[in-house]
Amino acid sequence: MLSEAFLKLVVAYGCRHMIYAPSSHNSYASAVFPGLSDSLLDVKEGIKSDVWTMVKRQLSIVSSTIHSAAQFLEFTI
Repeated sequence: MLSEAFLKLVVAYGCRHMIYAPSSHNSYASAVFPGLSDSLLDVKEGIKSDVWTMVKRQLSIVSSTIHSAAQFLEFTI
């Protein structure tokens, strides 16, 4: 059940796991926090015009998911 907390159906870069998934910038490598990593790579490469908005959104998604998982663990332990 805890692992399911990190599955997001709607993430800016597609449907995948929040913590570990293939990078959209490198098909041979995986990324940790892929949505956040990919949006930060977009900043570096200057791919999108609203990239800082996406970085903020991805950081918010990651932090709220980790917070929810921590609350779940606190409740079950």
